[in-house]
Amino acid sequence: MFSSSPVHVRCARSAVAMAALLSCLQAAQTAHADDALQPVVVTASRTPQAQGQALADTTVISREDIAREGATDLMQLLGRQPGVEMGRNGGQGTATDLFVRGANSRFTALYIDGVRVDSQNLQGGAPWNAIPLGLIDRIEIVRGSGSDLYGSDAIAGVVQVFTRRPDKDGVQLAAEATVGSFGRSKWQADVSGKAAALDYGLSYGRDGAFGQSTIVNPANSNHNPDRDGFRQETWAGRVGYQLSADHRLESSFARNRVRAAFDNGTSEDVSPQATTVVNTRQLAWLARWTPQLSGSYRVGESSTEDISRTSSLFFTKTHAKTASAQHDWREGVNALQLLLEHRADKIDEDGTYGSSFADGNSRRQQNAVGLGYGFESGPWSAHARAREDHDSEFGRHTTGSLGAGWRFAPQWRVRLNYASAFRAPTLYERFTQYGGNADLQPESSHTVEAALSWQRGGASASATAYHSKVRNLIDYVYTDPANYIGGYDNVGRARLQGLTLAGVLPVDAVRLSGSWDIQDPRNAQTGESLIRRARYHGKLQADTVLAGWTTGVQGQFAGGRRDLDASQSSVRLGGYTLWNVFAGRDLSREWQLQLRIDNVLNKHHELARDYGVPGTAAFVTLRYQPR
Repeated sequence: MFSSSPVHVRCARSAVAMAALLSCLQAAQTAHADDALQPVVVTASRTPQAQGQALADTTVISREDIAREGATDLMQLLGRQPGVEMGRNGGQGTATDLFVRGANSRFTALYIDGVRVDSQNLQGGAPWNAIPLGLIDRIEIVRGSGSDLYGSDAIAGVVQVFTRRPDKDGVQLAAEATVGSFGRSKWQADVSGKAAALDYGLSYGRDGAFGQSTIVNPANSNHNPDRDGFRQETWAGRVGYQLSADHRLESSFARNRVRAAFDNGTSEDVSPQATTVVNTRQLAWLARWTPQLSGSYRVGESSTEDISRTSSLFFTKTHAKTASAQHDWREGVNALQLLLEHRADKIDEDGTYGSSFADGNSRRQQNAVGLGYGFESGPWSAHARAREDHDSEFGRHTTGSLGAGWRFAPQWRVRLNYASAFRAPTLYERFTQYGGNADLQPESSHTVEAALSWQRGGASASATAYHSKVRNLIDYVYTDPANYIGGYDNVGRARLQGLTLAGVLPVDAVRLSGSWDIQDPRNAQTGESLIRRARYHGKLQADTVLAGWTTGVQGQFAGGRRDLDASQSSVRLGGYTLWNVFAGRDLSREWQLQLRIDNVLNKHHELARDYGVPGTAAFVTLRYQPR
């Protein structure tokens, strides 16, 4: 499955270490119950199932997890999960990348309450910088190919965020406010309620900071030693109506607007600014036709606006309209799923030089049909899925997956998966006047993974090895780097392989958790490692309750990474170790106080060449949440 290379030697050694750790854990946890309550995941199979039964590599982050550690930024929260790294051109609100298993950011699909959020601008991908943390109730991360369920783009994984929904009768009010370093000021208010068959919720929030200079290296020609802050405003709402015990209607919307200043070498009184606006809307009908057959019918729309204000104005807006009909049938140990899906993309552009997109090349459509079979009986579970997407530009593209799991002992389980996936080029990559290439072909991948996991009571450990090959890799190729002249092209192949180790261990009153990733994301043709991704990275957390305070320490470690400078020459970013601390307590039944300090040791590090990351930052949050 793997070719011979130093990373595989390290992976083998790490696997031996993990086996030893598993044995120690098993011996140390004899006092714990054999079974632990498993959270329910939806994203791994598009239907609810216990996380321990999922064949995909999944992580669930609950609202309680978010509140306990006082997280203030979605991307920093995601970047602390196994198999995940982030890159950012400056502080919060600026252009952000999410690397899952070392893959390009555009290879991870994002959903908000089931609505696909994507951009046809530049190289596509989700607008991660414009997704607020305050409105999120739960996050599900699925690592590994997901095109068999979600179509284009899900080569490396899928992230789905779920906004808050009413869970109590009557009217409920909630609010929280945060102040902190660099002029950080954040607040949010929520109202929700349930009355008979009707439930509803509405949220509004604002966030912002003065920040620091985006580019911290004075030698960079774009450096301007001013403060580059950000401002964010968010609206979200939902309403649901229970037509009967078996039928429910839901409608939801969200609007997120973030404006972040950046450096471009000018000394203007008002810094250049980039604004991203993300809107989502959805109407859903959830039905149970018989005890064995359920249906989900959704229509949704998302739009992403990118506005750049410098000496000139540049505006791009992309739309994605989706409609789906999903039927799930379960009888005994067998389950079938039939999915029909439609997606329509559109891009608008305006600026100093006009638009690149005539009506004939500003739209496209994709129609898909997917069929899946699942099996669960005793210690065995398996699935087989196939999906065919018909793209109005590229024709048919078929993807699929095979997976199996075996619980060979009460606490031990092994999983094997194979999946194929693809990503269609964005309309911008094909038709923009800034290097568009109408002859681009879709990127495609094949992935195999194997995992061993152990769980007993509150302790768990896992080792997941993966190997992916990506063909027709799309990149922007500079023919004249000095003048930034070039274009998009299918430049070759990428190889993504590695090992993710993760574990949780309660030791008396302390809960230890962590992960360690060894990976080799590489251009298979040139042999160069992919930029801004470390060969190894890890996370560690210890939390406990002391004198009524929930306290914790977090460590985050990353090795050196390759990047490109302004002339597109290869440079190296140094590795780093960061430490964060947090503490929180209940002031009363409804009021909670949360304290957090990020980067306690004020470690200087860069996630992108010359772009600064804030140093030590402290935050205080006061939360009102009726229980």
